[in-house]
Amino acid sequence: MKAFNKNLKFILFFISIFFITTHIHQIITYANSYQITDDLGQDYLSSLQIIHKKSIYNILKDNTIRNYLSNNGYQEPFNEILNNYHPPIVSIIHLPLGYFFSYKASIYIVSFLIIISVIFIINFLCDKYNYNKLIVFSIYFSSIPFLFLIQYRNINWIILLIISVIFYIEFEKNDSPIITNNKDYKKDLIIGFLLALATQIKVFPIILLFYFLILKRLKIIISFLSFNILLFIISSFILQFQDIILYYEQIAKYDLKVYACTPSNLSILHLIIMIFGWKYNEALIPIFYKPFWVMPLFFFNILSIISLNCYLCIKAIRNQSFKMYDLLYSLWIISFFFFSPVLWEYSLNYLIIPICVLFSYKKYTNFYLLIIISFSFYMINILFLPEKNNNILYMRHFVILIFYIQNVFCIKRISKIKEKYHN
Repeated sequence: MKAFNKNLKFILFFISIFFITTHIHQIITYANSYQITDDLGQDYLSSLQIIHKKSIYNILKDNTIRNYLSNNGYQEPFNEILNNYHPPIVSIIHLPLGYFFSYKASIYIVSFLIIISVIFIINFLCDKYNYNKLIVFSIYFSSIPFLFLIQYRNINWIILLIISVIFYIEFEKNDSPIITNNKDYKKDLIIGFLLALATQIKVFPIILLFYFLILKRLKIIISFLSFNILLFIISSFILQFQDIILYYEQIAKYDLKVYACTPSNLSILHLIIMIFGWKYNEALIPIFYKPFWVMPLFFFNILSIISLNCYLCIKAIRNQSFKMYDLLYSLWIISFFFFSPVLWEYSLNYLIIPICVLFSYKKYTNFYLLIIISFSFYMINILFLPEKNNNILYMRHFVILIFYIQNVFCIKRISKIKEKYHN
């Protein structure tokens, strides 16, 4: 038995090293290819625009950027992905890279930061729930969601890190955050700042605010609002103010119109679009050209999810002695896919916390269904490639729906058991 465990550890360690080495090789190959096909490209180039005191949007129309790309060996025609569609704060975050490093060096730096962040997240989750680190690392480093994250170097890795750090701050010492008489102002101040930063990058993390509101963490709410105002003021000083207006008036609307309809979108909004029969050759038709009730139906879905989550949280929190707040936090993270209109494959990395949390409550869940769901996330883009088989594209969304329902039933089952115990 000891020999078997030793061999298993060796195999898992080899798998982890193999995939990390593979990822590093791909990063080096890409950096030396003098192509820009990842999301980091638009963020890096928009940071250069700030340095040159120019607009961070429509950057491919700017001769300064074209000259920079040509002088550094990048060949035309330049990809449309280089045009910036991200919120203003994202360009500011990448400003140090534009100041001090080349784009090639930035690829290595951001890739390294992603790997370090993932190691921190998994290490904490394994310590908290007593999971075998080698198993989790080998599975995660070889998974499709991580592959997309490390290949595209999208800003979502920062949001993943933020929600994980919030989870770490909340549950590092115990499973139950202090709800009343909380004197830890620094903790709430940090959480408020992190949540404000996350919502400046992408809007959907704001849904976590409902979690803290139900817990009566008013200091976090005040901190969140204050830091949002502060970040907006800072952005106004660093950027051209018309860029901030341009993003909210045009860029964000364009992003929703086009990308909410593309087959790769994992948002529940896209499931609504597919269910009512729109074909994939219509994928680039703006969503607002669809029947008028599409967006109201999406907002009704959001309100329903928020209402259900709030109901479950309030019901679970009535009994303060039972510690299941990590399960409630997990519920709100899964709700990202209902709340955001656009989410790509690398957004599946957000589910690493819910998966780890649910496995810790496996005696209250359908364990075999949980295994199937987890495997589906692991292989989701291989099993459900939109380019190969449009008919089974629904399955990716249904896997997320089932995962959410699994979390809901776990909370309800635990609440009922506790109610019977008290009665």
